[in-house]
Amino acid sequence: MLLEHDSNLNKTFCEKIKDMLNASLTFKQNNTIYTPRVVGDLVQEQITQFINTTSYKLTETKITKRSMADVEFFDDEDNRLIVDIKTHCLDTEFNMPNLCSTKRLYETYKTSTNFFTLLFVSYKLNENDQPHFETIWFLPIEKLDWDCLCIGALGNGQIQIKNSNNIVFNYNQSREEWLAGLKKHIQSFLEKEEKKILKLKKYFDI
Repeated sequence: MLLEHDSNLNKTFCEKIKDMLNASLTFKQNNTIYTPRVVGDLVQEQITQFINTTSYKLTETKITKRSMADVEFFDDEDNRLIVDIKTHCLDTEFNMPNLCSTKRLYETYKTSTNFFTLLFVSYKLNENDQPHFETIWFLPIEKLDWDCLCIGALGNGQIQIKNSNNIVFNYNQSREEWLAGLKKHIQSFLEKEEKKILKLKKYFDI
């Protein structure tokens, strides 16, 4: 299965993406200022084009700004991979990216063949201020330990990485164990939100 982190298939997939990005002329233009947003947009475009050249079949889901995924495709076992592409500049000290809504993820995971998958691309800027891609990993969210995740107060609660420089993997964690952790964190999040609402009601005397 493509999502098995220690499989040759996964390693080859990640290596091909890294090689493709580092060889791309898109990232060798001297007149481009490679801000994190610019790199992120270009990486997403390049990876989507790359997946189009593989044997994997894209889903028919229309990708919009509100979509969970940057690209979706079926792997060779017909699992639906909902891929969120995250770029991380290793020259920065702190990044806290949003991943997805707690409610949308929980709804998506009611189907056992759906996997919300992170394609994480790390890079550094070279002496010409152009990105050089260092590390690529491709894993479902349930292989991230809750020690490096949190729930942010956005909408129904947003799953976030606490700091992209300190990601903790738990390869032995099952999907069910990870979802149990999600429920515990949502409970804690909602209790804090309830206290916040009560304080605001008291402040405004309502």
